[in-house]
Amino acid sequence: MCCTVQVVLPAWPAAAVAAAAGAAELSARRFGEALRLARNVAVLEGALPTATLQQLALGRVLGDRVVPFLHSIPPLEALPKAARAAAAIPDYWLQDAGGGGGVDVLLAPLRAVATSLASQLKGRARMGATEAPTGRRLLGLLTRLGDRDTARSVRRAFALQDP
Repeated sequence: MCCTVQVVLPAWPAAAVAAAAGAAELSARRFGEALRLARNVAVLEGALPTATLQQLALGRVLGDRVVPFLHSIPPLEALPKAARAAAAIPDYWLQDAGGGGGVDVLLAPLRAVATSLASQLKGRARMGATEAPTGRRLLGLLTRLGDRDTARSVRRAFALQDP
């Protein structure tokens, strides 16, 4: 690649974030910077080859920076952030998601986060500890990323109606 990605998202444990006075604010700011960078890369569509832009935005920014951060935070905090990360991906890049193409390879780390969140939150739903709005947000994330099988299981676990 011709350029380096300079966004660093701290993957601190929850205890460290709670103990340090600006750690949560720094994490939130860096997360926002990473998403802006991913969106700005997508704006270059037409100026650079789409595959290069997808590699930068999906692979280098989301896959290498955002996904490890999402793994380091609790599931109920990670879900809205993962949904924001998925929303940063242009719709036309996701049209072929789930078809096994190059975009699927680049989306695999983010899809793995969504699947992991689904398994954790479905367990909480069975115990009655997680509510339907969480299930709807998770369902939207999985659907956007093209993971239809996991989305169906989330729909059943949270007793959500088909749209």
